[in-house]
Order: sequence, then structure tokens, then C-alpha cells
Amino acid sequence: MPSWFMNQLEDYLNRHFQLIPSDFTPVLLTGEYTPFNFLVNDVNEEWNYSGMIDFGDAMIGFQEYDLLGPILFLAGGDGELIKALIESYGYDYSRDYHALRHRLMVLALLHRYSNFDFQIKIDSWKTNVKSFKEMEDLVFPFV
Repeated sequence: MPSWFMNQLEDYLNRHFQLIPSDFTPVLLTGEYTPFNFLVNDVNEEWNYSGMIDFGDAMIGFQEYDLLGPILFLAGGDGELIKALIESYGYDYSRDYHALRHRLMVLALLHRYSNFDFQIKIDSWKTNVKSFKEMEDLVFPFV
């Protein structure tokens, strides 16, 4: 990881870890987003997405953890796409999005398979970012 990342990591986590609730209603989480995990059905000769399941990597946890897969692997820093995902997930976009961005970053940092080189699908993120604030702006630009 870049030196700024390692130098700022402990302070960032200390400042924002408390945003992850310790008391929450656990939900079923998927472990990954691959074509094998998507369920589809034929409606009037047109295939439609109907659900998703992953028995191999599924777990129980905090609901926002499941936002990481689509945002990190698929959205590629597209703010409109991420905003649509967050809103479709049931969030009121006008809520405190700064806290949500911090929580998502903390969850990404603590993800059990955290590997930003593999997960963040934004070219040259390591060279274009010098702080966690800049990283949030690049990876979670739904402001």
C-alpha cells in the first residue's frame, strides 16, 4: 500500500470506527458478486433478475457490508450509479451521506477479504489519491 495509506490508517479507523453500530439487526450477506450467484427467471421470454444467493461465502452481519461488493467491484467510482444503488437499497440520499461514506470506508478496510488492488476498479487509484478523504471522494462519490 502507498505510504500515506499506512501512515493514516490507524488515525482514520480511530476517528470513524464508532460509526459502525454495535447494536444492529443482523441480515443475510452475500460473500461476492459473480454470475453464478445471480438468480434470473423468464418473464414473457425476457430474462429478469430475481435474486441473489451465495451459500459458500454467505454470512450474517451489518447490512451496509453488502454495499461494498457492487460499489468496489462494479461501480468504478460512478457517483450516479452508486447513488442509485444506495437509494434502491432504501436510503434517503439526503441523510448524512458523510457518515455513510466513512462507514463504507471502514467496512472496506476491515472487510475479511480486503484487497484494494483487486477490489477497487478505478485505474491508478494508488497514484491519484493521497489521503482517506481523497479515497472516499474517488471511491464513494455519491455526494
